[in-house]
Amino acid sequence: MAEEDAAKEKLKKYEKAVKKLKAANAKAEKELASQKSTFEAALAEKSTLVETLKAAAGGDKKEDSTQDKLKETVVWNIESGMKLSGPELGRAEMKRTALFHRVREFMKDYDFLA
Repeated sequence: MAEEDAAKEKLKKYEKAVKKLKAANAKAEKELASQKSTFEAALAEKSTLVETLKAAAGGDKKEDSTQDKLKETVVWNIESGMKLSGPELGRAEMKRTALFHRVREFMKDYDFLA
């Protein structure tokens, strides 16, 4: 009888854990679906920007190029950026975001720079 009660207690704990995991999974799926749409929108925006920058930096056809109208440093920045991989761009974006937040926190105490 005691073994049967212990087994029932374990089963209850197991069922409770399964219920919690299912709830967490449902929440995670909802959050991931939301993040996926955000990521896809950002990716589409970046792709459009990349195509625009490619065209500005030289494009496929020299007669369509606006490269001669851009500063040399702008062309260099575009060409350097085009060489970066997706993970490198992601790390750079994370660092840029972290810097933004550090500056924002700093500016709470110092509202102007001399």
